[in-house]
Amino acid sequence: SVQFGVAMLAAAVVSFCSGKMPLLPYCVWPLAGAIALSYTAGFVLLNLSLLYIHASLAETVRGLEPLCSAAIACALGVRGGRLSARALLALVALVVGGTLSALSQPASERSEGFYLGLLLANGANLAFAFRGTLTTAAQDLLA
Repeated sequence: SVQFGVAMLAAAVVSFCSGKMPLLPYCVWPLAGAIALSYTAGFVLLNLSLLYIHASLAETVRGLEPLCSAAIACALGVRGGRLSARALLALVALVVGGTLSALSQPASERSEGFYLGLLLANGANLAFAFRGTLTTAAQDLLA
């Protein structure tokens, strides 16, 4: 988040000093900040999940991000929020595969924070999914 904040501040200073219109209109800046925060939160949560679960499982859980994206898009009614029967079938396959992978972890490899790790990895999915939804909202605002 710091790097995105510094970049936004630098862009504002350059824009102000040069007297030119910024690349992003000011009305989009709050969304750009929210996009940066959700992107950063996704990586923070993913890295925290790696403290508790194997990287292979964390990445398998991350493969369920399209499910989170579809749920958010449908719930908020944003562009792309309607899913075809094929897309729904693909999401069902993702959920079944991810669930089977998580359940196939041997009990001996499940650390004390195993379920916390799964929760953190799913939190990363939500953060990354919100990034996509916010980006769509910003594009719609600029259109």
